[in-house]
Amino acid sequence: TAFVEDNFEYLIEEVPEGRVLWDAWDDPASGSEERFGWLAQVAEVLHCLHLSNVILEGIRPDIVVISPAGRARLTDLSDLLPLPPPPGAPIRASLYTAPELKAGSGQVDARSDLYSFGAMIYALHVGRELTEMDFEKNGTPKPFIPRFPDIHPAFGRLLTKTFRKEPDSRFPSDEAGKEDATGFTELIRTLKVLCLLYTS
Repeated sequence: TAFVEDNFEYLIEEVPEGRVLWDAWDDPASGSEERFGWLAQVAEVLHCLHLSNVILEGIRPDIVVISPAGRARLTDLSDLLPLPPPPGAPIRASLYTAPELKAGSGQVDARSDLYSFGAMIYALHVGRELTEMDFEKNGTPKPFIPRFPDIHPAFGRLLTKTFRKEPDSRFPSDEAGKEDATGFTELIRTLKVLCLLYTS
């Protein structure tokens, strides 16, 4: 099915079934291994999209479902953008959108998805959608670790290397960047390490 709404073109191929990530995440029966495993699966999907030279402007908990088989799947790809985005590309500019995309200037690459991914993790951690109170006046996310000083250092690093205004402060580290400049290989490894840390 294809249609146009508010100047956005939509193509629906299949509507995946499952629980919305919000509900699956909050389920007391969901352990850390499942939660970080789902995040790793979402990161892997985004990484595959990058191989086709596209990014997803706003990855959010409400567009991810967990299938009955326990796989994370995306339900909405309407925010896909080509890399590099052409002039006049439709940008929704939500609180999950990377600042460089909102500004329409600076280096827009796969690391823009890191920002959005970090915003999604932050929302899941605080248990609600993002609001303006999560940001400084200039649109910079408020520092995570001072707000949650008891958080595991590895989780703190995950947030500080994704949900950051400056693209160069996000993944990858210098060494990992030699292997994958998008930072997603390092992100996926970090999520898998967190699986082990939280279950050990």
